[in-house]
Amino acid sequence: MKNKTAIALLFAANTVSGVSQGISLIAIPWYIANQLGRPSLYGLLYLIVTTLTLFWGPYAGTLVDKYDRKKVMISIQTVGLICVFSIAALGWYWQNTTLWMAAAIMIITKLIYNIHYPNLYAFAQEITEKSRYGTISSAIEVQGQTTFILSGAIAAFLMEGEFLSLNFEAWKMHEIFMLDAATYGLGFVLISMIKYESLVDRNFYSQATFLQRLNEGFSYLKGNPLILLFGTVAGFVFATVLVCSFFTMPIFIEKFLGGTQSHYGFTEASFALGSMLSGFLILYLFPKNKITIGIILLSLIAGVMYCFIGMNQDFILLYIAYASIGFANAGIRILRTTYIFSVIDNNLIGRTGSAFTVINAIFRIVLIGLFSLPFFTSSDNISYSMFILGLFVILGGLIFTYKFKALRTLNPNHE
Repeated sequence: MKNKTAIALLFAANTVSGVSQGISLIAIPWYIANQLGRPSLYGLLYLIVTTLTLFWGPYAGTLVDKYDRKKVMISIQTVGLICVFSIAALGWYWQNTTLWMAAAIMIITKLIYNIHYPNLYAFAQEITEKSRYGTISSAIEVQGQTTFILSGAIAAFLMEGEFLSLNFEAWKMHEIFMLDAATYGLGFVLISMIKYESLVDRNFYSQATFLQRLNEGFSYLKGNPLILLFGTVAGFVFATVLVCSFFTMPIFIEKFLGGTQSHYGFTEASFALGSMLSGFLILYLFPKNKITIGIILLSLIAGVMYCFIGMNQDFILLYIAYASIGFANAGIRILRTTYIFSVIDNNLIGRTGSAFTVINAIFRIVLIGLFSLPFFTSSDNISYSMFILGLFVILGGLIFTYKFKALRTLNPNHE
């Protein structure tokens, strides 16, 4: 396997930054929605961030296809370090974390996320042999979810000031943000050490304008409607997971289950554990010739689990159900990525990915707008959101079932 050292450094850098980003993204929702008691405000903030994705996502995708992917990653780490450190330093100086600081960190982290992962996948595809695309996409998922397990647990420990029988002073938000900033610096060092051999034609780093590059991506999908349908519907579960994990779940745990940030952290950790397990098993359960049927079954599992969560008031069962959703979500992401890597050229991967990002963001905007209504945020009616998420996911499975004969022809090998 070529570029082994480069891939190892890439994964190491992604692990370091992923843990700290995950801590911030888990701590901020609980801080705003529950500690400050402003769930509707957090919903508005999350809606604004998601709306920004409609504009930033397509542009980020064109940057991934235009510039050297290593340089893009270094730029991401640099911007993250400067912005997050500046805000954390202000909080440290004032010894206080304000609402605007938490909101700014959330916006910065989300915008970085929207270019980081498309670039990560494109870079991994560029330095990996085509025969190993399935393996590399599974490895990225396992690595990403392993870091999220650590993030969920660490966030819970730091915010509560307790680890097993060890008690310590709970960390303030600006201290958590400073940890986040430090890992951007370490990520910068690790990425700078990467040396690699590109396994694709590097002539695609063209000087075409933003609109020209963006139009190429949308034109490709317009000319391949089944790929567009596949990429869109296979993203249904991912859309619900983002809405649930970063908006609905912290409110649900506090208002419907009467839980704490520790319960929230461990719920996210259980999700990540299921995702990590999926990364190891999914290509054995659903090899390349079973992609379509695999997505159908996993969508139905996730949909049923969401509905179960809406009725359940036991934390252990919540952890199991959310782990099952994590397994299904990661499995679908791996199957989807394996297919997309196989059929879409590396010089288009960023732009086509940005089109799917925009479509997915529209779904999330609708769901977030709905769940931000006082009906959901002012009482335990937040449980109804789980049924809505479940039905949305099941709809995706039904669409795949209806288009089964056509979609299965997209597989590298037919069922």
